[in-house]
Amino acid sequence: MVRRSVEPILDRSRPLPPNLTLDQIVKTAEYIEDKVNTKDDVFYDVFIEQASALSAVVSVFGNAGLDKVSPYKRNPNRFRA
Repeated sequence: MVRRSVEPILDRSRPLPPNLTLDQIVKTAEYIEDKVNTKDDVFYDVFIEQASALSAVVSVFGNAGLDKVSPYKRNPNRFRA
């Protein structure tokens, strides 16, 4: 469970975006932990070799996790000029 490790880090005095709850952020953190914690330690090897690559991988999982729990919808025209 991620809740114990995430809540002390969160600053409750800072406002969240409209319609985004603390529970959704915690669920996203749990999603990232589930995806990164693999049995074969692939991401550990990536971290040892190059930490910036691991940061990019965690960012991708973070975006995917927020997409699953967020009330916001993706813009279908985000790649158009």
